[in-house]
Amino acid sequence: MKKIISLIVIFVLGALNAQAQWQQMNGPYGGTINCFAAIGTTVFAGGRSEFYRSTDDGDTWTVIESGSAQSLAISGTTIFALNSSGILHSTSNGDTWVASNVTERYISSLIANSTSIFAVTLTGKILRSNDSGKNWTIIELPQGVTSIVANGATLFAGALNNGVYRSTDNGDTWIATSFAQKTLSLVVNEKFLFASTSDKELYRSGDNGETWSIAGLTKYNIVSLALNGNTILAGTDSGVYRSSNNGNIWHLTRLRNPKVTSLFFHGTKLYAGTAGNGGYRSTDDGNTWHSIGFTNQEIRSLTANGSTLFSGNYGIVYRSTDQGVTWGGSEPENLPVHSHIVIGNTLYSAREKGLYRTTDNGESWSVVGLIYSKILSLALKGTTLLAGTEVGLYHSNDNGATWKNSGFSQSVKSLAVIDTTVFVGTDKGIYQTTDDGNKWTISSESYSPHSLVAKNTTVFAATHNNIYRSTDNGSTWQPKGFETKSVRSIAVIGGSIFAGTGSGIFMSTDNGENWSNIGLAGQDVRSIVSSGDYLFAGIIGKGVWKMPFKVTNIEEIKENTTLSSHIRTYPNPSEGTLTIEIEDADASSDIYDVMMYDMYGRQIGIYQIHNKQTIDVTTLSVGQYQLQVRNAQTQSIFAPSIFSIMR
Repeated sequence: MKKIISLIVIFVLGALNAQAQWQQMNGPYGGTINCFAAIGTTVFAGGRSEFYRSTDDGDTWTVIESGSAQSLAISGTTIFALNSSGILHSTSNGDTWVASNVTERYISSLIANSTSIFAVTLTGKILRSNDSGKNWTIIELPQGVTSIVANGATLFAGALNNGVYRSTDNGDTWIATSFAQKTLSLVVNEKFLFASTSDKELYRSGDNGETWSIAGLTKYNIVSLALNGNTILAGTDSGVYRSSNNGNIWHLTRLRNPKVTSLFFHGTKLYAGTAGNGGYRSTDDGNTWHSIGFTNQEIRSLTANGSTLFSGNYGIVYRSTDQGVTWGGSEPENLPVHSHIVIGNTLYSAREKGLYRTTDNGESWSVVGLIYSKILSLALKGTTLLAGTEVGLYHSNDNGATWKNSGFSQSVKSLAVIDTTVFVGTDKGIYQTTDDGNKWTISSESYSPHSLVAKNTTVFAATHNNIYRSTDNGSTWQPKGFETKSVRSIAVIGGSIFAGTGSGIFMSTDNGENWSNIGLAGQDVRSIVSSGDYLFAGIIGKGVWKMPFKVTNIEEIKENTTLSSHIRTYPNPSEGTLTIEIEDADASSDIYDVMMYDMYGRQIGIYQIHNKQTIDVTTLSVGQYQLQVRNAQTQSIFAPSIFSIMR
């Protein structure tokens, strides 16, 4: 006899705000810093995706404006910033910003002196404002301009093709100096003018550009320069060099390896911005350096080994042993990181040149193979380690000591394994093999996945415009709900599927049929991992974020379900009330335990039910929920039911 039992449950739950639960970690420090400027004791920095301000000499930074900043300049108490949309200015120390009255495109640099603000363009125009950016006049040069510096009313402009131009009347007129090289960077003081070139040479002039001589430091790509008295600093692709005698003799400082994009003196402090490794500060003219707190890292890989987290970007592997609260560099090599995999207690790191391995949680690293190969992806098939490279798929049966080609020669961007089947993602589609690479077949030519992941017997492919799912070992693929979103990463955690997109993180608890946004809207999420009681996300230009997340493997419960019984929930989706009926063909009790899980896999509560009453679910936030019901006497568990809340 079938019994229909209706729930009597009073849900005392606060509204769940997924976006508010995410918290940015104070590290790992890094990211791209393009420029610095200062007003009084306040230092400003322009990054790839945000403007920053510090009032404590760079110890801490706050975001004051979204968008990249390629150049900064100070005129009195007004700060000017160049970003992709034009020139902005602020008279409130960065609290508010206003677009300046400039319509010119291709602006490359800003500079200010005591009377004017200047902007130069790659089309050969020099813009000047004498009224803090309200009005601008245009002076044209014969070629494009990449940089501009000022020494009082004397200005120097580095030309796009070759040469340096000079003005001694605050930009009214310009003449070409005798310099005939393509200029990358300029710096000037009362005594000398220095110019770095695309030919990897540094020149010096002591007569305002009339004559020039080599200033040493050849064979280096110098992209930034700074002067402080007789000391000159040069930022290169391999660190900062210093000369204390106006460029006659040079020494490499302790800031090595990172590409230094900007150098800035502010009083006795020297600031350096890098491409990918954040900012550094020196108080002794560059003798020693300390990392300063920018958290705009481009996190492209996250993994966990027990309670230890590892993150990878374009340069360094970082490690955290306290759930992301603090981070430290785990290795000195400045090589881009593309992927990680943990096998037992061993962590493998796929790098730009070779495969690295650590057996002591990142204390020490060793190169274990595929030296000089660009490794893009890693996977494990049984006891065989797989590595996808730019030139094909390789496998190792001895923990990476030796490698053999797996009969596949295309660039392998992603990997997934189901039993004996290996799936590889390439620019030309998805391929698969079931016989260790002896024979390869095309699984899908239509999709070029950024990421592949397997969940039991299902494989998912994350592409630039959707997620595709195959439940028949790659024979057919179906799109699953992301028609307008670029899906960059996908992960299976605790029986749920997580998708990192260009507009946040989405989660599915029903094998990809339905998806719910769980926060980080507008962020480019490239990696997802869980550790302890948290879910972590790696974001381009925003570092590492986390939110509370308790892994509950609901699928393990499903294996013991009583399929002759089921739960009915209606209306589904619900906008305020929900009826839950339990149909039990073999009921021997009127008492049932109901377990409810939110869309993060966390158990909200366990309730005993009987009789019938309407349930108010208005306190639940929009999203998916799952119900598990257990017969309190027989302990049989019903097939789960998923319901959604809509507003």
